[in-house]
Amino acid sequence: MVSSLRSKGFTVFRWNEDTPGSGAIEMQGRKKHLFLHVKAAVAPDKPRGLTLEEKVRIKTRAEAAKGEAWAAKVTLDETLSTAANTTWRRIL
Repeated sequence: MVSSLRSKGFTVFRWNEDTPGSGAIEMQGRKKHLFLHVKAAVAPDKPRGLTLEEKVRIKTRAEAAKGEAWAAKVTLDETLSTAANTTWRRIL
């Protein structure tokens, strides 16, 4: 996911991939500082949504840096390559 974001022009500062199926990425876009919480699952399973605790945590980090909080869901195939479209949604 990080290499894909970099190839799209994002500057990635930090990422946490310690939790299987979940991770947080801090990055800079062209105009905005973004905090992205990623949920992943291997097909045929579907990625879960963020818990309330995860939403609060990523939103708090984003607000402290005057950035935006986002969530992404990624479905992977058996080789752990992206199998379906990644969906992004801003956390308000």
